Amino acid sequence: MAIERQSYLTRRSFLLAGGAGLLAAVPLARAGIRAARHPDEIFLSASDGADGRHFVTACDLRGRELFSVEVDTRCHGVALHPSHPGRAIVVARRPGTIAYDVDVHAGVIQRRLESARDRHFYGHAAFSRDGRVLFTSENDIPRSQGVVAVRDAEDLRVLAEIPTYGIGPHELLALPDGDTLAIANGGLVTDLADGKQRRRDLNIPDMDPSLVFVDVRSGRLLEQARPDDHFASVRHLALARDGTVAVAMQYEGPETNPYPVLGFHRGGSAIETVSAPHELRVRMQRYAASVCVSSTGVAAVTCPRGDTVAFFSTNGDLVASHEVRDAGGVATIAGGSRFLVTTGLGEMREFDARTGLQVADPERIAEIRWDNHAVATLRG
Repeated sequence: MAIERQSYLTRRSFLLAGGAGLLAAVPLARAGIRAARHPDEIFLSASDGADGRHFVTACDLRGRELFSVEVDTRCHGVALHPSHPGRAIVVARRPGTIAYDVDVHAGVIQRRLESARDRHFYGHAAFSRDGRVLFTSENDIPRSQGVVAVRDAEDLRVLAEIPTYGIGPHELLALPDGDTLAIANGGLVTDLADGKQRRRDLNIPDMDPSLVFVDVRSGRLLEQARPDDHFASVRHLALARDGTVAVAMQYEGPETNPYPVLGFHRGGSAIETVSAPHELRVRMQRYAASVCVSSTGVAAVTCPRGDTVAFFSTNGDLVASHEVRDAGGVATIAGGSRFLVTTGLGEMREFDARTGLQVADPERIAEIRWDNHAVATLRG
């Protein structure tokens, strides 16, 4: 059945995509990993070489490179297939037009996905619970509106679209109820300046960021929450066990405002920002790159512009913070007992997921510059 490009998701089109109850949070680490470091744990991330070339790279936790596949453009978010974690979708950095279907175990790109001419990607994707559907955050360019494309996970064709009820959708979070998709609307209209690989945000004075919850079967808006400052672009999301959503933001307002760029949503219309000391808020440089919540109830947020990684309880209280140069990606490892943080200098650092203390000496691959996201899985 052909789906009109500008049509939104209907019950019938969703049933074609696999029926109700498909969604789940994309796993950052497979269940069943023991509390100690598992010898078969690996992680996957986009990376750049020292010469400026772009790659999709997998390493073990000792810093040994398993593969590094060159790609055409700088990439960003990584989505693991829920039942086949050896498969990942890696999406170009916004406003990119390419995504890659990667066989993690074989270390090869199986296929390349290109956005439609009137769409571009916003850096992230997520799979449905049974893996039959892939969701990609996209820009409807003619209307400057955010949409989520619902794609067949096998051939990656678009089955339908649902609205994001905002502009500039970025990270997607599939909730365990099987019906709801959380979407980070950055609030920014983005294009490429002069057709080059330089990003340009067009509407900063009038930006309207939000966190929305959408029923994926009907496309109906369930809930919409906004930060307390309209310059706080909602970018990245992570889910706690109790249903709290961690919200990482990038502040586009006055440089004199050391805005706390991490917040939590517990329902309703409010995103509650964390209780961070002024000195830490200054160090965070108004920019969060990635966020992750462990099963311990502690969230890690990375701030590469401020060379900082900080850990907060989900009630918003500071647990610990550290100076980590160009900290970017963060994932849980060791059954959720540790955080793995990657950096633009090629480092990999491990932190205790309860105390936020560093628990291992950094590993480093000097020629690699990790991008802002990482996911962990097991070696095939």
